[in-house]
Amino acid sequence: RTLPAIPMGPGSETVGGSGERSFDEMQQALRDFRAYLYTGTQPASYTLGLIEAMMTGIPVISIGPAWMKVFSYGPSLFEGHEIVSAVDKLGWHWRPWSDDPDVARGMLEALLSSRSYAAEQSAVQRARAIELFGKAKIAAEWRAFLG
Repeated sequence: RTLPAIPMGPGSETVGGSGERSFDEMQQALRDFRAYLYTGTQPASYTLGLIEAMMTGIPVISIGPAWMKVFSYGPSLFEGHEIVSAVDKLGWHWRPWSDDPDVARGMLEALLSSRSYAAEQSAVQRARAIELFGKAKIAAEWRAFLG
């Protein structure tokens, strides 16, 4: 509440969002906006939306696993909070997620109030996304899997 927010994607217009957007419009939004709140989906452990946001370079705050309550195994399956967490080049641990909405809000406020902090977090998370999902890594994993 009271933070600037624009829900995007199919069905979001029912909650005041923009509705479905083209691929180009979504990419532009990820480049233009200051922060991305990742709320996941169930039963998937994470979504392509999270990967796209991190790869694009928008800093991401994730909810914690305690909110994955649709299935009894939801909290154990959820990985969004682990994916956004990283260690930067200086050894600083970035943990941009929380099960507490007030803490997550504070993280979002910090990103919105400081462009330099947002840029730092963005760079750390983009490096993490490339480490986990970059073309070279994924191609090697598919080769290994397919033999």
